[in-house]
Amino acid sequence: VKEESSWSQGTNGFFWKQTVSGLTCEKQQHRPPNSGSRNENFMALLQKRSSKASSGTRVSAMELLKSTNPLARRVT
Repeated sequence: VKEESSWSQGTNGFFWKQTVSGLTCEKQQHRPPNSGSRNENFMALLQKRSSKASSGTRVSAMELLKSTNPLARRVT
């Protein structure tokens, strides 16, 4: 079973794309207003965590998202 998943940014927001055994599921995630700095922080976190992985191991976006608490940096 081949599985791939990724985030991409379009003009209308972010897209989560997951492909399992040739079947692709794509969901649009709209970015809330004034979330630019949170987006930058999250992307920096993803890059930081992926750079910590050993060169022979690739960490999937799903694993990164599972280990990230989205409410931890939430400002009310």
